[in-house]
Formats: sequence, C-alpha cells, structure tokens
Amino acid sequence: MKRTVRLATLPLNKGKYDELYSVVGHYTNAKRVFVAHLRQASLWGLLDRSKSFRDYAKTHGLYPTSINVHLIDQAAFDAVDTCIRHIESCFARANIKAKTWRRFTDENERHYAYACLARYSAIGQIMGGGIPEIPTVAIPPDARAKIAAYLHRVIRDALGSSWPTVVKARSMSLDSGLYSVADGDTPKGKTRRYVQVVSSTPHKRISLPLSGISRVSGNIRVVLDEERKRAFVHVSYDVARQDRATGPAVALDWGITEVCTDSSGVHHGKEYGPALRSMAERRNKTGKARNKLHALSKRDAGSRRTKHIARNNLGTKKQQARLRRTKAQLQTISGATIKEVVYGDGNRTRAKKRVPQLPSQRPREIIIEDLSHLQGKV
Repeated sequence: MKRTVRLATLPLNKGKYDELYSVVGHYTNAKRVFVAHLRQASLWGLLDRSKSFRDYAKTHGLYPTSINVHLIDQAAFDAVDTCIRHIESCFARANIKAKTWRRFTDENERHYAYACLARYSAIGQIMGGGIPEIPTVAIPPDARAKIAAYLHRVIRDALGSSWPTVVKARSMSLDSGLYSVADGDTPKGKTRRYVQVVSSTPHKRISLPLSGISRVSGNIRVVLDEERKRAFVHVSYDVARQDRATGPAVALDWGITEVCTDSSGVHHGKEYGPALRSMAERRNKTGKARNKLHALSKRDAGSRRTKHIARNNLGTKKQQARLRRTKAQLQTISGATIKEVVYGDGNRTRAKKRVPQLPSQRPREIIIEDLSHLQGKV
C-alpha cells in the first residue's frame, strides 16, 4: 500500500517558472498526441505493456524532435496509464463484471469472459469485431462467439463516444533519471533541499527549492501552481500494513455543524460548522455588493467609471482563489476528523506526538448511512 505526499516548492522567479512551464508544455503536447492515437481499438493491445506502445510510437514517428527522449518516454507511459484508467472507470461505472456474472452461469464461460476483460488486447479485438482466443480456457467456438458479442455490446455502451483528452499543460511525470536531489545552505545557515528536474536545454536542469526537508525518491510528478507561481512535487511512500482492527463497531451520522457524530454521542470536527458558516456569510456579503456593482455597470454602460469597476471589481480570480482556500480548509478538517475516528486513542497529532496505535483502539467496523440515492434531495 502506498501514500502520496504533496511537497510544495518556494515561489519561483519568472524565468524559472517559464522554463518549467515550457518543459511541461512539451510533455503535454506529446501526451496529447499519444492519447489521441490510442483511441483506435486496434492499438489497445499495446496497453498491456506500456513499453510496447513506446516502441510503437518511436517506429511510427510520433516522437517529437529536439526534445529529451526520456521525457517523451514518460509522456508515453503516462498516456497509456491515462487510457487504462479511463477504460477501467467506464467498466466500473457500467458494472460490467457484475452484469457478466449474471449473464453467464457456466464457470468456463465466466472464466473466458473475465479473461477477456483482463486483457486489453482481447478487448481491442472484441471491439474490432473479432473473437479472442484464450489458451487457458477451453470452450467451444460458438460459446466464444456468443460471449464476445455480448461483451462488445456492453463495452460499447459503457465507453460510448468518450475518450480522455489532454487540454491543460499542468503536470508531468518523471522517473529517477530525469531529476536529482541536492541539499544546500541558506544565508541563515539552514539546510534547503532542491529537486533538480530536466529542462529544455541539454545538460541543464531546473532547480526547484522545496519549502521543507522530505525524502524524494522513485517516480515523482511535478504539478504547476499557476496562482502562486510555484510547483508541487508528488512523491509516493510505502505505508506499513497494520494489524486487523479489533475495537468496537462505530456508527456515524454526517452533519453540517460538525463533520459527524458517533454512536456514543461524541461530536467530531466541530470546526467544520463555523468554517462553513463563515464561508456562506462571506459569499453572501460579497455577492450583494457585486450585484450592486453589476446594476451600476449596466446603468452607466460605457462610462469610464463603469470600465474601471468591470476591470477591478467584477473579476472572478480572487473569488475563485478564496473558494479554493475554503474548500481546502474544509477538506483538512474532514480528513483530520476521519483520522480521529479511525485511529481513536491512537490518533497521532502534533500535541500527542507518536502515541502507540493498537488494534483495540481502532473500530473493527464503521457504519454509515448511504444517502447517495437521494441525489441532493432532503
């Protein structure tokens, strides 16, 4: 099991940020071409092994010139992963495996159907009107044809006309050969950690100063933060498996004034209500003021004052930034609350430090009410 940690960099100067944006742009352009090319079902056999698509893209001239070839390799692997995630998400939303189980009762037929769904080469062959041959499953040809026809129909309905597209140049994935980690001293004598990533210039790297000291290794993802002109480095860490929880079962009731209330009557996440109320009051107050300015701009359209108001007071940049901060605050409160419920007395915080986490402190079962069928109706 792995956990992804987001490491923030310090704000970057204009030259460094523009250079990083240029590299991400080259990566995104290459990935856009790869994802669009993989829309052909006849190429889905290359999804079983990402290096197969890399070799295919090189031999068919899909690789751009004058760009680091190892960076484009990562774009090819990323494109394969994006297409796989899209196909699997469509299968999950359509519940194809459950439908297949209900449709076929013979064990060999189920085995053949699931073997086809586990191989993207077989899925591509089915979508092309073919009938895959699975060596490990021996069933008659007419049964294979029947199963392939059924899978073609349900997969076609699940995928529809959808296919992922790469629009924004926002992130890139790097392996250990495309970056390095170095430490340096600040003017105040403190240690500063730098992640030096590949650049557009050969034999030159972009040095990204991290805001803290953290271990950076393995494959990473660099994500641009356009608002603050900085970047985030996403790193995956292995998480040790814990023993099975043996504590008493806990029932939760989600709330608005707090995140949840457990079956013992304890309210968790009491900061959630005040934060939500503050956001609502702020948006209400700001919205009323903006409505007045909108009315004024319509009444005196074309005047110098109206143009000044439209340019400086009716934008959405600050409004969207405030909304992002509020959502992040609510997510932090919710996450800390769930952690408090899951770990119980073993919950580690800055105040409690690294207290022992015993299986008896964690509930063996968490019971919640599923309200998704209401679709927002109360």
